[in-house]
Amino acid sequence: MNKKIKGKEIVNSKILEDFLTKCRDEAKNSPLLGKNFTLSNVDYWYKSVLGALKNTDDIFVFFDHLNLGNWEILISGLDLYLQNEVFTTLKKHELNLNTGNICEFLIRFKVLREIRNCVSHRNSIEILIRYRNVRKNSLRYAPESRKYRRLFDELKISDKFIDIYT
Repeated sequence: MNKKIKGKEIVNSKILEDFLTKCRDEAKNSPLLGKNFTLSNVDYWYKSVLGALKNTDDIFVFFDHLNLGNWEILISGLDLYLQNEVFTTLKKHELNLNTGNICEFLIRFKVLREIRNCVSHRNSIEILIRYRNVRKNSLRYAPESRKYRRLFDELKISDKFIDIYT
């Protein structure tokens, strides 16, 4: 895996593995993840990304195969400087989900991930917006429901997010 990224050469997968280990350790202590992920979720993430790393020779293919949940944990595990670099780059490309900082971005990113999961599993968006937990019949509070509806409406009318995958 010899790829140059911004002048730094990743000579072998050990360097990337060390980076992922550091991200795992930081993500476990990150207030940005909040209640979205438990420690066991972060450990499971770590094992799955290491497995994916062992099965690829190209760093770009590896990062391309990460899902939204993987990215949420990875970004949360970065140090503050790198989190701000990621956010600045997203903002430059107008992919910051109309947020002003990395904390707001990750909150909206969580909602985006849930919307994506709902759509991909062919569940009802209305149920996602109204219910916190369908099995327990627990409804979301009004501000939380508005947050979901607002982001869904913004995504529905925005061509920026459609252009990413075409």
